[in-house]
Amino acid sequence: MRIQVVTSGVDAGNAVGGLSRLVPYRDRAAATVARLLSPRVQAAKRLREDGESGPLRILMLHPFLEGVGITPFIGGKSVVAYQLSEWLVEQGHAVAILPWKESLSQECTFRIARGQARVFPTLPFRGLLPTFLALIRDFPRLRKLGWRRFARSALLSQGLRNAIREFKPDIIHVHYTRSTFPILYPAKRLSVPAILTHHHGVGNDLDAFRLVVFPSRKQQEERAGERDAFSGSAEVIHNPVGEAFFAKDYVPASERKAEAVFIGTLKDDRKGLDILLEAYASEPALAAYPLKIVGDGALRPRYEAFAAARGLNVRFLGHVVSDDLLDLMSACRVLVVPSRMESFGVVYAESACCGTPSIGYAPMIRELGGAIGRAIGTPFDTEKETPEILAHSLLTHLREFQTDESGKEMQAHARRRFRRDDYGEAYLRSYRKLLSHEA
Repeated sequence: MRIQVVTSGVDAGNAVGGLSRLVPYRDRAAATVARLLSPRVQAAKRLREDGESGPLRILMLHPFLEGVGITPFIGGKSVVAYQLSEWLVEQGHAVAILPWKESLSQECTFRIARGQARVFPTLPFRGLLPTFLALIRDFPRLRKLGWRRFARSALLSQGLRNAIREFKPDIIHVHYTRSTFPILYPAKRLSVPAILTHHHGVGNDLDAFRLVVFPSRKQQEERAGERDAFSGSAEVIHNPVGEAFFAKDYVPASERKAEAVFIGTLKDDRKGLDILLEAYASEPALAAYPLKIVGDGALRPRYEAFAAARGLNVRFLGHVVSDDLLDLMSACRVLVVPSRMESFGVVYAESACCGTPSIGYAPMIRELGGAIGRAIGTPFDTEKETPEILAHSLLTHLREFQTDESGKEMQAHARRRFRRDDYGEAYLRSYRKLLSHEA
């Protein structure tokens, strides 16, 4: 993936939304022109002219992803956002990126798939006067953010106006669950509908969005209280699995290693590695079955010390490149990630696409199994079940591995359900449905 920095052609003056404010509404002719030039009307006109198959223009607010594919710190949310942008470009839609939480002062071209995406600066320092005017104009909204974030927020607001004016999007798609975007986005002045993918955690100021998409029913249910805080609609679209997981052949039981694999961040206890290590410590029989731990983070030294003190048969592998990760998941007998919380749990879907059963976060093991029409493993409830129960489930999978027929069936069902094409089509339908209502 190649990134080419080009000279910015963005004129920081004339804030987008300024047109409707500068044209006196008592002048009916001028007001009509302003409405005809608004992004919403332009989008509706394109929808009528092109029909339901015409190309769309989507402004994505997600990480710039300079290091996708090489950096180990790219999380699941970032990868999923990139996959959607890549798919849209491949289908002939225009995509631009505004990396909301990153500091970018120059416009760039992001080489993506077989095309490219325009990347707009979040901190447009060009033109001090427009920036100063942005500070004054947005003071009523920005003061709630506090003085320390005031100047940056003003620049972000100006960057958003520049991106909307230059790119003229039909849709703004935000992948940051919690951000200053809904505070800064003047939804009542700018008529471009905004969509939020509520990846995880708790959102804020949801009323700025016409549609909120959750990656799972469980995530939607957990955020039910937030649903009352906005007037838009909500739906569920399951995340996809990377294309690499569709290319590898099923590994038969006779060729699999009698071992378990854990994959997850070690920056905190959310993924439940502490529970898994306690399970290994509680059951001497597990000493015959190695546990390979993929991931890194601040708590790794603590986990390593615990395992060493008890002589556990575990190996900490740190970060693993994609090809090796695929080999690990395909060749083991069970993936075990006893998370305390997951908004989706793509690792369980990836494991199913390898034909490997999982032990993990109970709500998502059940939901994903329901999505593909068959069980994908054993649910584990960290609030109700003990490490000893987890140890028993592990021994069952390690000693009595599923038949090849069952594994191939799970793999086939999962690969049909978690395709990137289906994910992209689901979002495209949501875009068009929203635009048809706006029209």
